[in-house]
Amino acid sequence: MRFKPPPSKDSSIGWRVEFRSMDIQTTDFENAALFTLVGMLYNILNHFDINFMMHISKIDENMKRAHNVDAYLKEKFWFRTNILPTGKCYKYNKMQTCDY
Repeated sequence: MRFKPPPSKDSSIGWRVEFRSMDIQTTDFENAALFTLVGMLYNILNHFDINFMMHISKIDENMKRAHNVDAYLKEKFWFRTNILPTGKCYKYNKMQTCDY
């Protein structure tokens, strides 16, 4: 994945996400499966109008925590809890993984 900034200040195009194939050489089947999966994911996100956007401060905080040793088990990360279009209210929770 690669984040692409808008082409210019005056452009109506916003930030974009570009999906790229893996750096390793894949077979034709694996490459087709990857792009089929990305296409299905794109259709689901657009159909249900799902919104995963978070404030950059929460993402920065998550990144700082992710660099700690055993962060997956010991740290709590911010996740957006209302991803469906229910309004402009942003709700976040600190969530931790389950211990099995």
